[in-house]
Amino acid sequence: MNNCFPRPQPTQIAISNIISTPVTPTVPSPVPPTGPFPDLPLLNQPRGLTPPFIAPYQIVPIDSSDPNLVIGNQYTAQISPTRSTLFVFNVDYDRGKTCNLVFALPPPFDPKHVAPYTVSSPGGIAVSRLDRPMDERVSASSVGGSTSVGSVPQVMPGNKYVIQSGPCEYGQLVGYRVDSTSGLDLQYFQMTSPALGLFMEAV
Repeated sequence: MNNCFPRPQPTQIAISNIISTPVTPTVPSPVPPTGPFPDLPLLNQPRGLTPPFIAPYQIVPIDSSDPNLVIGNQYTAQISPTRSTLFVFNVDYDRGKTCNLVFALPPPFDPKHVAPYTVSSPGGIAVSRLDRPMDERVSASSVGGSTSVGSVPQVMPGNKYVIQSGPCEYGQLVGYRVDSTSGLDLQYFQMTSPALGLFMEAV
């Protein structure tokens, strides 16, 4: 018996080629120079970093609501009422220089693009110096003590804040803890172009 239904024919759809050149944010070693946020035009020009500067050697969030949780080394910092982030710097500047610990948050990005940071709730940060070195397996219960070095009552986009200034500790691994104050809920991808996150500048 012959099939009485006609054989379906393939449908051809023409799709125009789209060529784009993404711009990948640059992050200095030891943080890899790639990230998931290409092509990020800013609405305003940010206040950038003053070279020379150091990016964190490690970025490790910890969770006070789950003290034994090990999150590990990340590209993204998390600062909220329950989560803090630890930063470790390998200070390789010559003796005699002054090191400024700075926190930078760029202006808003073009809303057509995915931004590398989100502020779910406004507020500020409190920064403290870790009493002892830590590794990426640290948790809220094992991080140990810290000493306050500075704070920012209200973190606002488009600003760079100097948290602390002092002699550079040449050849040392120096760790800091950043906590949320006044309800700040911030997540961001640490990067240098534009400046976003905690850095150390030498003057």
